[in-house]
Amino acid sequence: VCPAPCMEVCNRGQYDGAVNVRDLERYVGDHTVRPHARRPTRPERIAVIGSGPAGLSCTYHLARLGYPVTIFEADSELGGVMRTGIPAYRLPRDVLDREISFILQHGVTVKTGQRISRQRLLELSHEYDALFVGTGLQELRDLNLGRARSATVIQGIEFLDRVRRGEVFMTDQRVVVLGGGNTAMDAARSAKRCGARHVVVAYRRTRAEMPAIKEEIDE
Repeated sequence: VCPAPCMEVCNRGQYDGAVNVRDLERYVGDHTVRPHARRPTRPERIAVIGSGPAGLSCTYHLARLGYPVTIFEADSELGGVMRTGIPAYRLPRDVLDREISFILQHGVTVKTGQRISRQRLLELSHEYDALFVGTGLQELRDLNLGRARSATVIQGIEFLDRVRRGEVFMTDQRVVVLGGGNTAMDAARSAKRCGARHVVVAYRRTRAEMPAIKEEIDE
């Protein structure tokens, strides 16, 4: 799911084509032997708030260094936006679960259903030797349609999460997706997968300026 900016500027492209770093890394991830999981050896306890890409990466590297880590996650499953905001056809759930499982083998403790308030954050700062807060951007920007606000208008991330939960059925519907990023591409493709008859992506700049991964735009 990486947009691979390194491939965009790879000077190998001036000869034939950029080095396909994404596929090389995927092959390594799928086929090589993982290092042995380490167990905690240090006395300092660390709490990680949020289990998205940042929280899981922090947990893994700290656990490899021997720290006992506890993850606090508001949702019922780990993964953050990787699970709730990226469709399974781009990030297969078995791959995500396998990666998370390997991290947890390092003696990591998990506490789900834990939405941390400011007061609870203060309490955790006294219970643990260090805190890492990786909660992501929880506050979505609204279009502020005023009285014209309608249930037919929905945020892209929320839409993708509802698709994941099997709550979306768009048979024979017409859909407009506003934006040109990866979330917009995921929303457009997911709408088609949910049965939408016609999907239009509307973006304020040119197609060349769309920030989404080019392959996703083509798909």
